[in-house]
Amino acid sequence: MMGSESSQVRKKYCVLDTSSLIKALRKNVLSEGCIYVLPTNVLNEIKDAETRYLLDANKRFFSILGPSKRNLERVLEVARDLGLSKILSETDISVVATALELIERGHDVIVYTEDYAIQNICAFMKIKFRSVLNRKIKVILRVLKKCKVCGELYPEDLSECPFCGSKEYVLERRRISRLNTN
Repeated sequence: MMGSESSQVRKKYCVLDTSSLIKALRKNVLSEGCIYVLPTNVLNEIKDAETRYLLDANKRFFSILGPSKRNLERVLEVARDLGLSKILSETDISVVATALELIERGHDVIVYTEDYAIQNICAFMKIKFRSVLNRKIKVILRVLKKCKVCGELYPEDLSECPFCGSKEYVLERRRISRLNTN
């Protein structure tokens, strides 16, 4: 009976960013209940010998998957819309795009990240996310530039104000929506 129940439970796919991978390995919190997926970029960021050793010792838990160019472009487009394209790294984008790959294949996916910008884009795209340290955002934000000269708001990926041409700005965060904290 116990075996048949567990075979009916659909496994979750857990996509980890670099900081969550390191924390999960060092805290020894990996479990059989999740299929851990690492984008290639995450592996490339692991430099220290201790983490490489822990990763090798736990390799049975991990699958490596790179996202499609289409999903990378989708995530980058959303990042631009939210004003996060200059904040998110290539690896950050690939973590979210890898989650999209798995969702498109019909899997139940959770992104593990400590990074609030990744959490923000996941929440906006309705991708489930968690933090190894249980730190989560409470609102979805859009980042804009506010011109110091004319006061107009414009997208953060522009190098100068489209209204007056000034390069002087401050970043402003605008709440899009509040997240359900349950």
